[in-house]
Amino acid sequence: MSGEAVLSAALAAADGMADAMTARLAEMVRIPSITGDEGVIQGWAADRMREMGLAVREVAVPEDRLLAHPTAVSVPWTWEGRPNIAGLWQGRGGGRSLILDAHVDVVPAEDPSAWSAPPFEPVLRGGRLYGRGAADMKGGWVAILWALGALREAGFEPGGDITFLSVVEEEAGGTHGTLACLLDGITADGMIITEPLWSHVVVGHPGVLYFTVEIEGRSTHAALANRGVSALYEAMPVLEALRRLDETRGREHRMELFERLPGTAGRSVHLNLGRFRAGDWPSTVPGRAVVEGRISWLPGEEEPEVRSAVEAAVREGASGSKWLREHPPRVGWVGWRGRPWLQDPAHPLVTLVVESASAERGEPIALAADTAGLDARFAGEFGIPCAVYGPHGGNEHGADEWVDLESVRSVARTLIRVIHRWCGGAGDPAETENDGR
Repeated sequence: MSGEAVLSAALAAADGMADAMTARLAEMVRIPSITGDEGVIQGWAADRMREMGLAVREVAVPEDRLLAHPTAVSVPWTWEGRPNIAGLWQGRGGGRSLILDAHVDVVPAEDPSAWSAPPFEPVLRGGRLYGRGAADMKGGWVAILWALGALREAGFEPGGDITFLSVVEEEAGGTHGTLACLLDGITADGMIITEPLWSHVVVGHPGVLYFTVEIEGRSTHAALANRGVSALYEAMPVLEALRRLDETRGREHRMELFERLPGTAGRSVHLNLGRFRAGDWPSTVPGRAVVEGRISWLPGEEEPEVRSAVEAAVREGASGSKWLREHPPRVGWVGWRGRPWLQDPAHPLVTLVVESASAERGEPIALAADTAGLDARFAGEFGIPCAVYGPHGGNEHGADEWVDLESVRSVARTLIRVIHRWCGGAGDPAETENDGR
């Protein structure tokens, strides 16, 4: 069968799999794979890959090797009982290799009463599947499975290796997930991550750092509050200084590519204060307050200068308080630490993904950078060209998360087009077009 005939057969096979793949997605959503507890779903993922005929192995890297990497994030979990799953479709030779990467972990559902249905009981309604993780990113995981299944049914024989990575821990920084896989030696001529980024093909994201600010007070009984020092009150000018830093950075640090995604117009970087804790009893003056935040930064900035800006803002906020001048707030840098990622938009893989998505959807698809951190930064760290493109969804990390099922099918068909040309190998001009390693 000719290359174009195989492509047509694979696209037709994909269309015939819609009901089966919707059922697979529902199965995934029913498994509550909250970050740090991905063992059950990874067993499920390994079974699905074996059913397809992929050569499956578990990937886990010891802590000491992982944490030595400059972008590793320390988390409360180890690799034990929650491996990554790598499914290999070995090529016959002569074609380019490709990694297809999707994470299985999801954030907690928080208050189930905010949902219209239980978060881990999938609901089909109006062409959408609702449930925690449906969009972020089990829909993208199923799109990969769908594409590979259709290609195998059509008799496609790749020239280059195709590796399906089912990874853990993306929501907490990806250290035990994609980073572990690449440190273990998995590599390719290109990588595609099917995060729910539908409006554009994404080729960049900012650096991200998490920080804490600890503010000391002096506890006493509330009946004698004037003899204490409220860490809560002392924190207020520090919070205000950090808010001003966010506004200043938002004006001064901009890159047009980072302002193309819906909802991001006018802001490329952000400083967010996500959690504040002070005291432990209503009638006790709080003797300690802790602020937890996140700051993002653009290509061209350096991590030390970003840290210095936060630390200077904290000092500025504390400068008006005699107490804080004598008891300076302490800034710590813990959790997520990722450098910016920016893929060359002219790379042949990016061109191919854009062309394939545009052909599939019948409209031009533009490039953009995301303002969130992604596992794509690890591809950049290891010199692997990467593009991010996935299904259309909504309410990610919120109640009633959903994914559009037609968009999952569209992404699967886009992947079929990409794999057919990128991994096809020598012997068929249609399969080697745009070879530009």
